Amino acid sequence: MSWYSVIYTRVREYSENNPISGFFLARLLNVLLVMQLLGLIYRDNEIRSIYSFYVYIYIVCGRFLQSPLQATFYLCVYSSLAFMALWSLFSSLLVGMAKVPQNWTVSPEIDAALKECTPFENGRYLPDKSTNEQAMDFRYCYMCMSLKPDRSHHCSSCGRCVVKFDHHCPWINQCVNHTNYKPFLLYIFYSTLTVVWFLITSLECFVRFILNANWLEDSVPFSLLLTVMVAYGVFGYYPLGEMLIFHFGLISVNETTCEQAKPSVLKFDFKADYNLGRAKNFMQVFGWGLWLFPLNTSLEDGLHFEIRYEILMYKSSE
Repeated sequence: MSWYSVIYTRVREYSENNPISGFFLARLLNVLLVMQLLGLIYRDNEIRSIYSFYVYIYIVCGRFLQSPLQATFYLCVYSSLAFMALWSLFSSLLVGMAKVPQNWTVSPEIDAALKECTPFENGRYLPDKSTNEQAMDFRYCYMCMSLKPDRSHHCSSCGRCVVKFDHHCPWINQCVNHTNYKPFLLYIFYSTLTVVWFLITSLECFVRFILNANWLEDSVPFSLLLTVMVAYGVFGYYPLGEMLIFHFGLISVNETTCEQAKPSVLKFDFKADYNLGRAKNFMQVFGWGLWLFPLNTSLEDGLHFEIRYEILMYKSSE
């Protein structure tokens, strides 16, 4: 269990016994998100900073760029990318978590019977160690008393099963899952473009400062610009771009972060998987249109997925 899962679990247990104080304590878990928006910390080493907006507007566009038309164009592009990043972020937060439907929950009697025939070690039920007669042909969550659809997993941080679970992100205080995976990816995508645009357009200001004879007058604003450029370059572009490449690599083979760490094995066929080809895999996440907008265009319900079976052809020997 990760460090943030331990924190979430302790807070959830405390809230069950102390509802009032637990409510306010749970709200504190959003401190990483709030500080990220205010630009006080990094998110995956990315600056989301009001300070960077100030530097770009008043120093890059207002001081170093001499053409008003060029400055206006640069500012419009930068603001548009930042707006799309924030829109994607809030969409991933407000869309809600894809929970397992209530009709997948079993009765207490069935739950007790399942627990009775399942080995229990170190505080966990281990269905994989059941005998063949006890082994189940379905996935079951002993904590939620619910059947688990394919690709769903129990999130120890949230304390519930999540449909097409990817991972729990402490920086947005939510699970990345079936409903918010697309806006989460677009958030990373537009944040990366924002960082790249800032760095590329700021290089001109860097050259102008070097060629400018009046270094003393421009030294303070240039130092502010250089600080943001270094922070964006070192703590922004590399990890963001790496994460973006990682997730699009997962999409290309139709896997989640959880499945990449622990590959899922479909029952009765160890060679079956969800990889339908890059085009279909992409469509499952982004739909048929509006790819660049954080809107729900998914073609799947998160409960049922098309499976690819590998057909082995045997050639008889003569």
